[in-house]
Amino acid sequence: MLPLDITAIDQHARHLRAADMQRNPDRMSAQMRLYGQLLAASLLTGLISLSEILRPLFSWNPQAAFSRRHAPQP
Repeated sequence: MLPLDITAIDQHARHLRAADMQRNPDRMSAQMRLYGQLLAASLLTGLISLSEILRPLFSWNPQAAFSRRHAPQP
């Protein structure tokens, strides 16, 4: 049976942990950027839907109906 070099194993584990801790912020920033893009796309889709719902309310012109009703008959 070979003797275990505990200090070498510990150093290697610390090195791997340090490398993993350096990768975590990059991974988290990539995830946050993706979540931000998804949120922006969802918000844009919702605003487009809302504008399509509200468009008839703001395109109604009461003067057009009034002028047709009271126009002189030929």
